[in-house]
Amino acid sequence: MFRVVCRQRYRREGQKQRAQFIKEIKIHELLQRKALDGAKIHREFCKATRKPASHEIIKVTRSQLMKIENILKTEY
Repeated sequence: MFRVVCRQRYRREGQKQRAQFIKEIKIHELLQRKALDGAKIHREFCKATRKPASHEIIKVTRSQLMKIENILKTEY
């Protein structure tokens, strides 16, 4: 019984830590002056920590992808 309780507590704490990490990264992304810098931070830290749910995945067409890449390449 004790092992089950410890495992559950350990799992809950891990979930809370991951959620806090993602929250802090999102705030850090928003503080960036350029969109590309925010995207780089997101790519470096968040992609490795969790797999997005199927409803979170955004599908874009080739023309939309080209527009996004053009916007990210633009330096202000």
